[in-house]
Amino acid sequence: MNSYGKQFIDRKNWNAEKSKWNNPIFRIGIDIDDTILHTWEPELLDRYNQKHHKNLTIDDILTHDFNGDPTLREAWFEYFYENHDNLKIYEHCREVLQKLKNNGHSLYIVTSRPLSLKNQTEKYLEKYFDLTVFFYNPNIDDNIEYRHRVEEAKRLIKEMNFENEVKFIEGDYDPNIFYSRIKGYENEKEGGKRCDICFELRLHEAAKAAADYGFDYFTTSLTISPMKNANKLCEIGEEVAKEYNVRYLPSDFKKKNGYKRSVDLSKEHNLYRQDYCGCSFSKRESIERAKGREKQMFD
Repeated sequence: MNSYGKQFIDRKNWNAEKSKWNNPIFRIGIDIDDTILHTWEPELLDRYNQKHHKNLTIDDILTHDFNGDPTLREAWFEYFYENHDNLKIYEHCREVLQKLKNNGHSLYIVTSRPLSLKNQTEKYLEKYFDLTVFFYNPNIDDNIEYRHRVEEAKRLIKEMNFENEVKFIEGDYDPNIFYSRIKGYENEKEGGKRCDICFELRLHEAAKAAADYGFDYFTTSLTISPMKNANKLCEIGEEVAKEYNVRYLPSDFKKKNGYKRSVDLSKEHNLYRQDYCGCSFSKRESIERAKGREKQMFD
C-alpha cells in the first residue's frame, strides 16, 4: 500500500479528523492500485523467472526496459495478465468507502482518457465513486478519428449500467496546440521525448480541469497501456499538480490484468479500437510495422 493508502485507511488520528468528514461538500479523490485494491504480488515475478529461466528484475518492469528486448516485454505482460487473480479490495476499504458515501461525501476519479481504457477498474469501484471522465486529446491526428473516440466513450458510459451517474467532460480539440508543443521532435520514436511532451500537455489540462471543477485529485488512465511508462506519467502528474494546487493520484492501471480486461470488455461492447495512440506520428509507425509484418510473410 502506498503513502496515499496509508494516509487514507490507516490514519492514526482518525478520531480527531473524522468530524471533518461529516461536511457534505467534502470532496475526496482516492488512488486505486495498491491503495484500495491489492494489485501487485512480488511473488509473480519470481514464478515467471523460475518458469522461463529468466532474470527479470523489478527495475526492468517498472522502467519498461527489458534489456531492450520487445519480445521479452511482450512475454512478461502476457504472463502477468494471465496469472493475476481478480482484484481484491483491501480489508476495511469497502466499509470506509460506503460510510463516506452514506455521509454525503463526493468521491472522485478524474482522468484524461476514454472510459473504455479504464473501465476494468471502475467497474469494481463505481458504486463508491462519483466518476468524471475528462476527455482531452489534441494529439489525435484528425477530426474524424477524434469524434469517433469521443462518441465511443460516451456510448460506453451509457452501456455500462453504472450504479451512479458517470459524468463526461470534453476538453477543447485543437491539434495545433499539440503540433506547436512537439515541434522539433517529429522524428522521435514512440516512447521518447515527444511522448513526454504530449503527456505533460494533457496532464496539465487535466490538472487545470480538476482545479476548475473543484476536484481535489486527478489521475490518468494512460498507464493502462503496456507501452506507457507509469513512473514517468506519475512524475509529470506530480509536477503539474503543484501549479494548480490540486493533488495527483499515482496509479498504474495495467496492473492486475487491467489491460487484458480492458480488451475483453472492448470485445464485449464491440468498441472501436486502434493500434496507435492517436497522433499522426504513432499512426505512421503503426503503418510501417504493418508493412514490415507483410514483408516478412512474403519473404
